[in-house]
Amino acid sequence: MASKPKLSAKDKDELVAFRNDLSEKISESLPTNTNIKKGLVDPRRELNTQQGACIKVNQELARAMGIETNSRGQVSRSDATRMWKIASKYLGEESYSEALRRD
Repeated sequence: MASKPKLSAKDKDELVAFRNDLSEKISESLPTNTNIKKGLVDPRRELNTQQGACIKVNQELARAMGIETNSRGQVSRSDATRMWKIASKYLGEESYSEALRRD
């Protein structure tokens, strides 16, 4: 089992900012609960967003978390969610990604 790296206060602040920024980007890409209930979500668009690279992230942090980015520094929503969960667990925060979905 790998141990957690010790981060300085500055690094921890950067990780918090990264997690907050990623939260907003993931939330914007998720369909709202209302649209899901009304059946207004386009499955093809949703699949493309989930699997296609569409969220720009810090490439250095992505590499450190074992996530590959494309040439533009983008990852899929699934990979962005994995990164958010890794950062959340490291910071001791809630890592339930459905909490990011808007109503």
